[in-house]
Amino acid sequence: MKFLAVYSGVAGLAIFGQLTNASTIILTVATGAISTGVTKYVAEFGGRARQQLRIIALALRITLICSFCTGMFLALFSAPLGYLLFETHDYDAVLQVFGLTVVFYAVNTLIMSIVNGLKLYKTYVLINIVSSLTMALATVIMVYYWGIWGALLAYVTTQSAILIITLSILNKKWMRLRMLSYTWDSELI
Repeated sequence: MKFLAVYSGVAGLAIFGQLTNASTIILTVATGAISTGVTKYVAEFGGRARQQLRIIALALRITLICSFCTGMFLALFSAPLGYLLFETHDYDAVLQVFGLTVVFYAVNTLIMSIVNGLKLYKTYVLINIVSSLTMALATVIMVYYWGIWGALLAYVTTQSAILIITLSILNKKWMRLRMLSYTWDSELI
């Protein structure tokens, strides 16, 4: 944060704060607000792989649908949202990029909820540490070259890289495409 404040000033720090606060709301909508429930039910059905798989498949579908709709909304309404958040249209493109990357952000959040529910705490902590370091490095580099623009772009784009890092750490052991083949399970909703 200090690096950001030095290179972009107090106004830049305020703009970055606006984006981070807004992204909390956006991510909640993009994940369908199910992260806590996913963690709870994956943990509750520990040892019953079929039930866990049903929960994960449904959660993935909800997350993909909600994040796609949220991304479309961000991309289509970036101008009014940009003015509402930043009181300028200078950063509308950041919201458009966020609209494109929010799916990665939401899927990564879902995966982390699943990892937490599976009680893979060491893996959870490792992913968080690597994610934080990746985010910090990308932010420092992008702020150095592009100021506040770089900070905002780093914030909305690094989730794509973090999802790749998460999947590589997990080795995709429990991520199978058959999760998508489960039908919509109204019993779970």
